[in-house]
Amino acid sequence: MDIGLGGVHERIQAIVAEYLGAKTAASAVRLAATSWVHRPPDQLRREDLPAMRRGLEPMLRTFLGAEVTAVVLQRVDQEVGT
Repeated sequence: MDIGLGGVHERIQAIVAEYLGAKTAASAVRLAATSWVHRPPDQLRREDLPAMRRGLEPMLRTFLGAEVTAVVLQRVDQEVGT
């Protein structure tokens, strides 16, 4: 089920922005969407969350470390996946 056009990417981006800032979060979401889901961020759906997690995880680990990355991805699952 979709949560509205653009809703998924905006929610993911808002969570990531709390840790990386707005511009870096926007870049990370855009890169993960185009590389892992093969569509623009504004066309993401909840069903794309597993691929988005796989795309975001290496970037987040580089900037935030493993423990914080786990927290961020758990928040994405809880706040966007439901």
